[in-house]
Amino acid sequence: MLTIIDYGASNIKSLCNALEYLNCKFKIANTEKDHLRSEKIILPGVGAFNLAIKNLKKNNLDLLLKKNFNKNVPILGICLGMQLLGKYSYENGKNEGLNLVNGITKKFNFKKKLAIPHIGYNSISFNNKSKLFNKIENNSFFYFSNSYHFLTNENIVTSNCNYGGFFISSIEKENIFGVQFHPEKSHSNGLQLLLNFINL
Repeated sequence: MLTIIDYGASNIKSLCNALEYLNCKFKIANTEKDHLRSEKIILPGVGAFNLAIKNLKKNNLDLLLKKNFNKNVPILGICLGMQLLGKYSYENGKNEGLNLVNGITKKFNFKKKLAIPHIGYNSISFNNKSKLFNKIENNSFFYFSNSYHFLTNENIVTSNCNYGGFFISSIEKENIFGVQFHPEKSHSNGLQLLLNFINL
């Protein structure tokens, strides 16, 4: 059984549709009490970091995630969900994250004029082997929608995307996985990635 964390800051319909297409059984957790036993957890995200972390803490979903991290349950953060896994973000001031990985989030700062947010399909280049990319070719395209990007000094980066320069598009550390793009909106490549996570 897979659990989707719903903290009221993201539209999870597309993710639910993708998991149903893959015949994956899942449940939705709105509070810590909604969670029983899960083999895997997905933390999706669209919206502002400060409001997202506030909602997670309000319903003790931050504690749920940390408990499962300590139990070695695989956790996948998607877009804002990946950024929430880090130490803090500079979106709307400095806000503390879940601190499950050593990383921070900052707004794009391009030398040349490019649209922000970064929206649309871009290819990603692998720089470390990841279980999430099984049966997915290097330089495959995924759908992005982000104004902020993740930074880390740890050797946990598994792919990068080039938009005004290279930025981190995915990470992997122990039982923690993160993708800046939206696999649920990335057609066959995204479905394969979700299936890889389901089959861990």
